[in-house]
Amino acid sequence: MKLSRILVILGGLAGVIALFMPLFKMPIEAGGKKYTAEMTGLQSLTGVSAISDVVKGDDLPKGEDDKAAVADMNKSWDSARWIFYTIFGSALLLFLVGATGRLGRGKASLAMLLGIVAGLGAWLLIAAMANVSKDRGVDVPTGLAVTLLLVAAGGGCLGGLIGLISPERKPSSPSA
Repeated sequence: MKLSRILVILGGLAGVIALFMPLFKMPIEAGGKKYTAEMTGLQSLTGVSAISDVVKGDDLPKGEDDKAAVADMNKSWDSARWIFYTIFGSALLLFLVGATGRLGRGKASLAMLLGIVAGLGAWLLIAAMANVSKDRGVDVPTGLAVTLLLVAAGGGCLGGLIGLISPERKPSSPSA
C-alpha cells in the first residue's frame, strides 16, 4: 500500500468521524435566558427530535412549545440539508475510494475531486459561521467537525495528487 492510498483512507476516515463531531457552538439568548446550541453533522442530516438534543440550558420549552420549535428548526435546516449530504457524502466516498483496491490514475483523480468538494464544504461552513458571528455580534466558533473536514480535504487532495504522479500499478503476472 502506497502513501497516496494511506492518505486517502485517513482523509476519508477523518471525514466520517467529522459526521459525529459538533459543527458549531452558538450562544443563544431567548426570554432573558442564555443557552448554548450545538449541532453535530449527523443531526444536520437527520434533523432533531427535541430541542434538548441541540440546545443546552435550564428551563427549555416543553410540550407544544418544544414541538413547534423543533418543527421550525428542522424546516430551516431542510433548505440546507443537501449541502451537508454533499459534504459528508464526499468524505464517505473518499474513504471508500481509498479502501477498495489499488489507487490508479482514475481513482486518484476521483480522490482529488472528492477532497476538493470536502474542502469547499468546510470553507462554506466557516464562511457561514463568520456570517452568523457578524450578524449577531457574537463569536460563533466552528466545531471539531469542520477541522476534520479540512483534514479530509487535505488527505484527499494530497493523496490524489501523489496517486496521479505515481499511480499504483497492477501486479505483473509471472512470465512462463
